[in-house]
Amino acid sequence: MEIFSGVLRRWIELKEPPGLTGLGKLLVIDIGAGSTDIGYMLRTISIKDGTENLFYFSPAPTLPVAGDDLTKEIKDLHDSTGKTITFAEAEAFKITRPEEWLNKPFADIWRKNIGRHVKEYIKNIQDRRWLDMKVTLEIIITGGSGIVEGLSREIEAGVTEGLKERGLNESISRQIETIDKVLSGWSFRNIEEYARRAVAIGCSDSDKPSLKYKNKMDPPTPSSTYVPITRYR
Repeated sequence: MEIFSGVLRRWIELKEPPGLTGLGKLLVIDIGAGSTDIGYMLRTISIKDGTENLFYFSPAPTLPVAGDDLTKEIKDLHDSTGKTITFAEAEAFKITRPEEWLNKPFADIWRKNIGRHVKEYIKNIQDRRWLDMKVTLEIIITGGSGIVEGLSREIEAGVTEGLKERGLNESISRQIETIDKVLSGWSFRNIEEYARRAVAIGCSDSDKPSLKYKNKMDPPTPSSTYVPITRYR
């Protein structure tokens, strides 16, 4: 997940978060060929000396549901009609002919499986200090199958449900955004180009060693109020 530290910085330049200056929260969902991987990153600014801190937390367990599963289902769909195709042809159809399979039950199940995995990860992230703050959580969806129509909606729904299960119930839907909204200052041809550019920015970041691992962050310590004891005679 360290390759995305540059994206986090670039996002801060483009859009200052409301409420807590310098706080950035980033969720990365990588839809690969054989697996889906998820990670959470955090940027803070020290109120004492203005020092920037970049943290990443434990990633989600790898989900063995990803692009190849969808390709196989598309191949099986064609084969069942007697129009046998190769795996490579099914991979091409996945991108070029979405209207043939996008609304099939297997596609909906595929999207929902990823959305549920996102929900489970979000509700268990051990950031009890900043994740629950009312500052937008940005979402980057990468990987070849990350552009499948409807997937981003399932992921956003998973994030919303995960946050609710953490006890957050107020205006959650307005606290998450996908990368195509975040990088609105840039003009790309299509939505997948946002994800590609996000990866490129992260890979080119020269300050990756400053990204630190955090096992957990505890909630802020409640401030105590001193109440003097009144003695009566």
